[in-house]
Order: sequence, then C-alpha cells, then structure tokens
Amino acid sequence: MTAAAPKNATPVTTAAPQQAAPAPKPPAGFQSASMPDIDAWYNPTPGMVLYGTIAGAIKIPDDKSNTGFRDAVLVQLKEPIVAVKEKQPIKLEAGQVIGVGIRHQLGELLYYVEHRGEVWCLAKEKVDIGHGQTMWKFDLHFRGKKSNPPERHEAAGPSGGAPF
Repeated sequence: MTAAAPKNATPVTTAAPQQAAPAPKPPAGFQSASMPDIDAWYNPTPGMVLYGTIAGAIKIPDDKSNTGFRDAVLVQLKEPIVAVKEKQPIKLEAGQVIGVGIRHQLGELLYYVEHRGEVWCLAKEKVDIGHGQTMWKFDLHFRGKKSNPPERHEAAGPSGGAPF
C-alpha cells in the first residue's frame, strides 16, 4: 500500500537545475583575509627574479625543522616565472600565486605579510656551507610597510598549511 502525499506538500520536479546565482561580494572597502590557492612552489635557479605582492603566509610540513613545520609566504606574481608543481617545472603567469618556503635568507619576507608588501628577489647563487648543506644567496628588495611577522599557529590538515 502506498502512502498518500500530504495535502500541503510541494511537488518535486525533474526539470534541469537553474544556473546558480553569482556568489555574493562584500561591500566596498573590505580587504580579503582569505588565503589564495598556491599554483606552484618557488624553486630558485641562478638569475631567476621573483617579483610580486605578498598575499599571505601559511605553515607547511618540514621534517628538517624542530617543530615539524616551517613558514611559507604566498606571492601573487607581477611577472611570469618558472616554478615547480608536483616536482615538474611549470611557467606561472602574472596574477598567479607562488608559494615561497622560508629559510634563513628569505626570512625578511615575513615582515611584509601584514601590509601586503611587494617583493623583488634575484636568486644569485647556491653555495656550499659545509656538512653536505647548501644555501642560496639572494638580492632581496621590498616596497611597503614593514611590521612584525604574523602570529604563529599550528598547521592544519592535508591542505599543506594553515593561515597564520
């Protein structure tokens, strides 16, 4: 025996779904605090120039660190660059986002995260520092207001990091 539908029930239709409405946008004057997706990772080569606007910072897993994590800064490119994605070189265009893992020579990037400063960085050379380790030398320049680095938070989940 089949149950009768209630008298005030809305009929279900199988018509094609309507096109979704555009996502709402915040009022004018709001600054985004969302982290952009990382299109690829910075992998310097001698003579490579990284030029762009700092878009945020995250923590990424790092088995060489005492904490198991290290900082990474996200840079929205102003010029094309060759980067690395899934261990393969790819060309990123202006407007795309590159992740820059922070080591000693690039630590100054963290001081420009809060005010979304601009960075221009020339990779000069990779030098042997002994004990089987190497270090990059950079010619690093900034434009914008300097402030304290972002407060550190624990990284979350498999997404590769959490916002500071």
